[in-house]
Amino acid sequence: MNMKNLANPSSIISHITIALLALLPIFFLPFSWVGILQSKMLLVSLCVLAVSVVYGYARYRESIMHFPRSVLALSVLSLPLVYMLSALVAGAAPSSFVSGMGEQDTVGVMVLFYALFMLGALTFKSAQSAARIFLRATIAGSLALMLVQVLHVLVPGISLGVLSAAASSVFGSWHEVSVIAGLSILFTVALWNSEVLESFWKWLALALSMLSAVMLVVVNMVDVWMTFGGLMILFALYAWHSKRGAVTIATSVVIGVAALSCAYFGAAIYQNLPAKLQVLQVEVRPSWRGTFAIGKESIVGARTALLGSGPNTFTQQWSLYKPAGVNTTEYWNIDFNAGVGFIPTTFVTVGILGLLAWASLLGALLWSLWRFIRRGAGDSYEHAALLFGALYLGAFHIVYVPTVVLSALTFLLFGVLASADGVRSWSLGFSSETWKGRVRTALFALTILAIIVASLGAFRATVSEILVNRSGAAYRKNSDAVQALSLLQAALLVYPNNDRAHRAAVELGLIRLGELVAAGDTTDQATAVLQVSLETTIQHGLAAVSINSGDYQNWLALAGLYKNLAGAGVQGAFENAEAAFEKASADNPLSPLPLVQRAQLYIARDDLPQAIMLLDRAISLKSNFAAAYLLRSQVHAALGNREASVKDAAAVAQIAPEDSISWYNLGAILYDAGSYVEAAQSLEKAVALQNNYANALFLLGLSYEKLGRPEDALVMLERAARTNPGDAALAGIIENIRAGLPSEGGENTR
Repeated sequence: MNMKNLANPSSIISHITIALLALLPIFFLPFSWVGILQSKMLLVSLCVLAVSVVYGYARYRESIMHFPRSVLALSVLSLPLVYMLSALVAGAAPSSFVSGMGEQDTVGVMVLFYALFMLGALTFKSAQSAARIFLRATIAGSLALMLVQVLHVLVPGISLGVLSAAASSVFGSWHEVSVIAGLSILFTVALWNSEVLESFWKWLALALSMLSAVMLVVVNMVDVWMTFGGLMILFALYAWHSKRGAVTIATSVVIGVAALSCAYFGAAIYQNLPAKLQVLQVEVRPSWRGTFAIGKESIVGARTALLGSGPNTFTQQWSLYKPAGVNTTEYWNIDFNAGVGFIPTTFVTVGILGLLAWASLLGALLWSLWRFIRRGAGDSYEHAALLFGALYLGAFHIVYVPTVVLSALTFLLFGVLASADGVRSWSLGFSSETWKGRVRTALFALTILAIIVASLGAFRATVSEILVNRSGAAYRKNSDAVQALSLLQAALLVYPNNDRAHRAAVELGLIRLGELVAAGDTTDQATAVLQVSLETTIQHGLAAVSINSGDYQNWLALAGLYKNLAGAGVQGAFENAEAAFEKASADNPLSPLPLVQRAQLYIARDDLPQAIMLLDRAISLKSNFAAAYLLRSQVHAALGNREASVKDAAAVAQIAPEDSISWYNLGAILYDAGSYVEAAQSLEKAVALQNNYANALFLLGLSYEKLGRPEDALVMLERAARTNPGDAALAGIIENIRAGLPSEGGENTR
């Protein structure tokens, strides 16, 4: 390999681009605490960072910059500009600019997408070489992806450290495996007689198509079948118009009709697959009506109509305006971060201007299609594959919420398509000698700087979130709160605006405080350590709400902290907890969780009537909320409202019949009410669900004793004793029953 070429900026950029294209589908870090999307974001951000530095240096050295001569380029440029304007006008939280969780509805990711577009448009020497390299790299990466996924389906034990479930993917989304499968088959058909599939590449493409067909059937997503089938029919019409040949036309029609048929009969086909191939995944997201209902409710003036609520704020808008009927479903507590599709979500977060920016992009694609068809049969196979691939991936941004991986591939494709559409680029010189040169220089410098800042921001936020994940994994492994907190401190050192890290630090801080109190060390040094730990934990809670005051979870974390401190008698903690719970409820008015936790605050203060009122409100929001009924049944029992207590306890058992706690709670309340027969029946169900449930065994034994069944009582109590071998009181009760005496303390339910 020529080392001189490697040192050439253009060579460096092209090598990075090729590596990114080939690795993007399959790149991951083999650690359970690093998400697939986080791995991809690290790859994308580092590649874009490296390219922007090299490209900026090369253009500065040559005193010239390039811009694609394409309407598509202007449309793509409008996206980061609109997103930035929306974020600044809305005064959005840091998560609107960058996010480490793989969300793409941010300013930073839009800047990265623009950089990827420019990478595809300007990297290679000619449009033909750009198309060939893009298509071959995509085919190679997709083939590796399909091999891994088919192997994982056939041998689920092969997890590579990250495929934790059958319906998991090294691409980032199980759904998107089928999207890539459809794209792969489209490319194979469109390129069959082209130079791209010369020699062994034709056999690779054929193998890719066969594996892709398998994954389309296994994943079995209706929207993919419909979009893929419709596009293949559209390609067949193009092939007929451009006289591609009968074989290509017939193949496209057959594949298209088969795909559309699978959209209607896929469920029946799926049920007849071998058990190993029946890999089910349920995806839930808001409907079209729900998405636009949220958007309509979030419009409170001209500003929000034009620019939305701010990038990456759909979760907050969902919390504020979600339909009340959602609380009756099992998805009531999901904080959706997007609507039915990525572009429809823009209506909520970036407003009408965001929709117009996306509409201009899609319009540019359709214009390219129209010009392409009008030119007839003279166009290249590569151009046709790029154009139909762009339409295919663009459609999924309307009907689906792609991960950042699929969108990154989409914008790279858009860039290559822009270079194939016509003249490669405008060459614009810049210097300090004329005002035009100075303006061009400033714009170029700002663009490169924005891309570098976005790349670094995405990288830092992602590394910070990975450290948060690592902290949780470390604590689950060894229960070492000190080590876990040190990892969180590292996460905040990397990216201080990580409110999730602050929330996690609050949870671990409470655990650490409990450990310090339990140690019983009253020395001055121990007291100082306790005081510092308390102050640090409070600061983390305050920092979370300061970073993003619109996220109800931050207020819940702070409220939970103050609730614990109020229970310990800390002055002012009750009032602070009350205020934080109020704010959490205001930011998520249809959630019963803040109300239930607030009720626990009042229970600890022995204000039971106020707790009942809060629990009544929680149940009015979610009529099948077992936790609220459970807590209210216990409060009613404490107030002596036995009929209401039994009614609520029975409701808990009806809502959650497979939960042993619900039956134990009902049994305990019935036992206290003197209904020993019914109590025994409920406790028997609790023990049947969890046969080593010590409290249920104990109370069931006492119930049997009250019913005159001492032998059965002894069996249950002895089983309870085996789980609590050091319980002297329980041993005394057993001895009394063996001696034929009444159980001592038999009225206690422990």
